[in-house]
Amino acid sequence: MNRRATLAILAIVSTLLTPSTSSAAIKTGSPCKKVGLKAIDSGREFTCVKQGKKFVWNKGVKVKVEPVKVPDSTPTPTPTPTPTPTPEKPRDQVNIKGAMIYGINSGMLTRKADSGSYFSTDSRASIGIDPIRVKAYEALNRDPRNREHSKINFIYRISPTFPEFLIEYTKRELDEAASLWNPVFDKKIDVYVDLVTEKDREAIKSNNWLSINLPNTFSRFDSKRERPFISGGGGYWDSDGAWSGKIYLATASHLDLDYINYEWPQVAKHEFFHVVQDYSFLKTERVRPQSESEFEKFFPMHFREGGANTISYLTAFRNLGWSSDALDWQVWKQAEYTRTWKTIGSVADAKSLIVATETRYPEEAFEQSYAVGALMYEWVIGSYGLETFVKLLGSLSTTNSFADSVKLVLGMDKEAFYDKVSVYVYENSIRVKK
Repeated sequence: MNRRATLAILAIVSTLLTPSTSSAAIKTGSPCKKVGLKAIDSGREFTCVKQGKKFVWNKGVKVKVEPVKVPDSTPTPTPTPTPTPTPEKPRDQVNIKGAMIYGINSGMLTRKADSGSYFSTDSRASIGIDPIRVKAYEALNRDPRNREHSKINFIYRISPTFPEFLIEYTKRELDEAASLWNPVFDKKIDVYVDLVTEKDREAIKSNNWLSINLPNTFSRFDSKRERPFISGGGGYWDSDGAWSGKIYLATASHLDLDYINYEWPQVAKHEFFHVVQDYSFLKTERVRPQSESEFEKFFPMHFREGGANTISYLTAFRNLGWSSDALDWQVWKQAEYTRTWKTIGSVADAKSLIVATETRYPEEAFEQSYAVGALMYEWVIGSYGLETFVKLLGSLSTTNSFADSVKLVLGMDKEAFYDKVSVYVYENSIRVKK
């Protein structure tokens, strides 16, 4: 900086620090130049007044003079904000993308939290769960522990190798499912329930249905390369002139609840709903479709498997929070499995996936039908009520296709239905992915 600039700055600072408008000391009666002119000196403010023909300073009044503050060249440090403590995670919560371990206590389901303890309750409020899911859950759980069912007669065939701790649990789950759907049946039916393990290969050879479906499952149990699981099947059909329900649950004889597939609690109720679906379709004793394409015309896979998952996931996990977690896990798991086939990044992607899950093939479509369909029919129940969903089921006995049933019951064509429900599928798929 040059000398002239330095002097200019000093002059400005000097002016700022001088409280008077004159460099000479001001005294009462001394001459001034203009009436009304004011000046401060020695702690008093003087005003120029006219006395006769002269302009003089008056006596002045006391004033408080605030010195001009020159900013310190050192900046004042900004205080460091105190971090807001992160709320402690409730001890009964789990990470849905981690381990989902369940136990059984007095025949009732418990869940192992990330804290390591088992709980029978969930501390979260429903306000954090999608309102559609809340409504669907409430519609399906009006009397959740009721085991009364006048129209369903279960006939159990239990292998001595089937894990004993699962027997009473399974019976209770099936009783509750039968109680929920009892009004759908217009007559009393028998439902045969087979509980078997991989050690029953010889015993099931006399049962054509089991011998077709179970050998591959048993081989997976033999290898012990994956978490054991509960495999299931269910339906209602005519066998030699006798109509009855059929359910099987097959698992590993070495099953351990600390090391098992995470979706096992809902399998019994899932399979019972297949009995409900088939009964609704075949109660007029119409001919059961023989080809897969004909069957899928009435039961697209997202309705067959996904609809069964809606019911089982929202009724088998004891409370709303657990049901929501389990269903979120299913959506996340299937998206991970099929990420190289199809992903959801938009509503259009969700609709494309819905269309793809009408059929069983490829394998990715079949797997995704469980998750995508679960969201679809959760939306139907949450938006239109359980009674409308039951009407959709019942219409299958008289319509010529699933599309006709949608038109009849929901009042829209299948395309419009897919447009509406794909928004819900998209929103929940994105939420679970984060």
